[in-house]
Amino acid sequence: MKLWACLAALPLASVVEADRLIQAPTGKKIPLGVFRIEHVLASDIDGRYETYVGMGLTREFDAELTLDRDFGKLRDASANFAYNYVDPIADTNPGLSAGVQDAFDRTKSGRRFFLAATFRSSVSGYELFNTPMETSLGLTIGSRWAMMPMVAVWLPMNSRFRLLLEAEGGRVRMGFELTTIRSLTFRWVQLDRQSYWVVGTTQRL
Repeated sequence: MKLWACLAALPLASVVEADRLIQAPTGKKIPLGVFRIEHVLASDIDGRYETYVGMGLTREFDAELTLDRDFGKLRDASANFAYNYVDPIADTNPGLSAGVQDAFDRTKSGRRFFLAATFRSSVSGYELFNTPMETSLGLTIGSRWAMMPMVAVWLPMNSRFRLLLEAEGGRVRMGFELTTIRSLTFRWVQLDRQSYWVVGTTQRL
């Protein structure tokens, strides 16, 4: 399997927050001054791929542009927006966020408003290097379905390898994530009976 591209990255001093796990929203945000880009490629390489470009706009707000391409031509575009009321602190208080995904109602899942809380739990073990486990709980209500509960789990195996699991209504998504040097991240995810490879990076502006 050959990935669509490799991205150049600048090192970051710490692990960057994320406003979503795979697709499920979390009670976190992209920090102010941080820029994130991800390319998502289907494992069957049918010529379609998605690009996500996110950025922390203020200390409370972030935004993400989503682009759906077919053999390089833009098929559709939408955006995600979130407001983060408070950041999560391990074993102390959850992070709380509210916002909207697919604000322009262009994707299969449609426009979804959400409220999410993320709990960080300390995990013992030398290889984890103080990397906490994260559990996100919330509700989503969409243009194409009624209110749905949501849960997402980010489980570190060591400081660079994590397992991903989320469920939103009757939809279950899973995968793993590997962070290499210079903050380059690779993911494999299973979504709607289709597997995807994701390559992404973050930079401080």
